[in-house]
Amino acid sequence: MPDDDFVQVLARCLNGGNTADWELFIGLAQPVVSSAILRGLSRASPARAGLADDLIQDCFLKMCADNYRILRNFRSAASNALRAYLRTIAASVLVDHFRRPGSKPWVDLEEAGGALVSRDPAVEELERRLLLGRVEKCVAGQDERSRRIFWLYHRQGMTPKSISSLPGIGMGVSGVETALYRLTLAVRACLRRAGVLPDPSIS
Repeated sequence: MPDDDFVQVLARCLNGGNTADWELFIGLAQPVVSSAILRGLSRASPARAGLADDLIQDCFLKMCADNYRILRNFRSAASNALRAYLRTIAASVLVDHFRRPGSKPWVDLEEAGGALVSRDPAVEELERRLLLGRVEKCVAGQDERSRRIFWLYHRQGMTPKSISSLPGIGMGVSGVETALYRLTLAVRACLRRAGVLPDPSIS
């Protein structure tokens, strides 16, 4: 693909692009964002499974926010400039992450389960069931589609792209990602109120 086509792909996406246009853009942007996140983490943070993926997802959520405001602010016609711009977005996400130690954009049920103090397998399983029961209560107030999206992602391990293709979802990939982000914030706040997760505002 000629170098400047990257910018043309973005232009098509922002001017009513179809699913194929957005998938092409994500395919071109993903390596740029991923390498910037991984490079930043290798310099600034101990390795932690899943953190890079969380931050990469956060980068794309940031790009999608406010009707793609950040992407619409890009003005150059050069693809190298667009790659540099994406690296700047990734750097901003990293800075935000390290300003809030311990925070992450997605709910990690395994991480929450890791806070359980028991080491007896039977008791751990009971505590895990109680944790999942608490999460279910947190999600119960959401509409049916939101609950379905949440559990397809966290229980079935489906990607936002796979979820968006299911009958009855009625959302594109960016819509599913936005819904997951909103649900995650609501569930994390609910778990903090219940004392399951620590409140970062309390030192």
